[in-house]
Amino acid sequence: RILPLETVDHFFWISCFAMRTILASTLFVSVLGWTCDGCTTGVAVRYQECAREFGNPCQELNPEGLLTKGQGQKKDQACCMRKEQHDACMSCALKDDSHGTGGTVNGQVNKCYYREADCLAGEKKKDADKEWGKAGGAGSKAAGYGL
Repeated sequence: RILPLETVDHFFWISCFAMRTILASTLFVSVLGWTCDGCTTGVAVRYQECAREFGNPCQELNPEGLLTKGQGQKKDQACCMRKEQHDACMSCALKDDSHGTGGTVNGQVNKCYYREADCLAGEKKKDADKEWGKAGGAGSKAAGYGL
C-alpha cells in the first residue's frame, strides 16, 4: 500500500527534527565538553576498571598495535570516553562554585567526587570540633578535661 503524500511529508519533517536534535546535543557535548552532572562513585569505579585494563585507554595505536604519537586507533574507545568523563568530573570537583552555577542542569556539583573518604573524615572532624567546646563533650574528655 502506498502512503498518501501528506503522510510521507509528515514523516520527513519529523525525521528532520529528530536528526537536528541529535546533532545539536552531540555538538553541545563535543564543543562544550562534559557537564558536571552524573559525577558519581559509579563513574569512578568504571574509570578505575578501564585504567586497570588499558592504562591510558586514549593512547593511540598504529596498525601494528604499537603505541604511536601520531594519528592511530585508541586502545579502547569506550574506556577513553570514561576517562574523559572522569577527567571532567575531577575538574568539576575542584571548581569554585560559590555562585551555584556549576555547569550542571540541577546546579549541584559533587565536590567529594573521587575523594569520598576525605570528605567523610572532614565531616567527622567538624563534628568532633563542635563537641570540643561543650562541657563534658567527647573532644574535651579525650583531651583529659572534665570528668
